[in-house]
Parts: sequence; structure tokens; C-alpha cells
Amino acid sequence: MTSNGDGKWQADLLLAPGEYEYRLVVDGVWMSDPNGAEERPNGYGGTNSVLRVSPLEASDLQKE
Repeated sequence: MTSNGDGKWQADLLLAPGEYEYRLVVDGVWMSDPNGAEERPNGYGGTNSVLRVSPLEASDLQKE
């Protein structure tokens, strides 16, 4: 991860198509993504955020 300043961090990842569950640690506290569109129970009394990655189509690759 790299710092963008003002406490903001960024990481670029290339992910295979599929669903990914994740949580954030903010100031030592685990939390779901406040900007996430979907959450799912995680089995520990909380929720995980869900990220859906769609397969790229040929037209998407041509835009890059």
C-alpha cells in the first residue's frame, strides 16, 4: 500500500473474476467497508464486505 496523504492509502490489485469478502482495520478496529455495496454475515457476529469482480470483455480491454 502507498500513502496518498491525509490518512488515505491505496493498493492496486489484479483480481480474477469472482466474489471476494473482506474487512477493514481502521485505527485498530475491524469494520465493514462504509462505501461497500453489499455485506454478508461472517459467522463471528459481524459482517464482511463483498466485492464482485466481473470478467473483462474484449471491449473492456480495448479501452485500456
